[in-house]
Amino acid sequence: MIESLSLRAARINRNMTIENAAAKVGLSARQLYRLEAGETIPKWDIVVKLAEVYGYATDDLRIERKE
Repeated sequence: MIESLSLRAARINRNMTIENAAAKVGLSARQLYRLEAGETIPKWDIVVKLAEVYGYATDDLRIERKE
């Protein structure tokens, strides 16, 4: 198991732009930006799609909400 990655780090590790990743997941770039910034928490189905697109297990992704 790897150390958990932020959503942004997972995307960057795969050399994906926010626009490209968002399109593959079915989100707008703004929605993905808000997830990466911790402004919103994704529903489980979005976490699963992000993990698939980025090539990581869901447990490898760190989901945080910034207060």
